[in-house]
Amino acid sequence: MSEIVVTWTDILTFALVVAAALIVLCWIWVDRRMKRAIQLRMHSESVLPAAPPYRPAVLAARQEETAKRFIALLSESRKSDS
Repeated sequence: MSEIVVTWTDILTFALVVAAALIVLCWIWVDRRMKRAIQLRMHSESVLPAAPPYRPAVLAARQEETAKRFIALLSESRKSDS
């Protein structure tokens, strides 16, 4: 049987290959985390309203109601003045 001779060159080559593989795996992991963070941020922006919580129809209805109350109070004050 032949003996297996391991030299320093073999050990360093193995260490270099393992280190390169770990760097590649780390790079892939970080890239996937960044993509996931971007997706989550885009999802949260689409879920949260970009405009104020009141819709234009609700604001218009409230303004109309306020105008009616103002006109009613104004007519009451005119009646009390005369």
